[in-house]
Amino acid sequence: MNKTGKNQHEWGVIAQTHSPFLYREFHYCPLCKKFKDIANNKLLGIREMRVVTNMLALYNPDSKDRFLI
Repeated sequence: MNKTGKNQHEWGVIAQTHSPFLYREFHYCPLCKKFKDIANNKLLGIREMRVVTNMLALYNPDSKDRFLI
């Protein structure tokens, strides 16, 4: 069994924009329950991610389905 420490993360892509000029990708870590904006390497909580989701048109990875949180 692999034990993870407090400083380790398991980031996975959960949302992205479709605009090639303003491409952004968002990752989520279930261990720390935080979101990460790859464009500026910033950690976001659930409230900040909801604001970003409402401001940007985010989609599920490699999909045309809107990302909802």
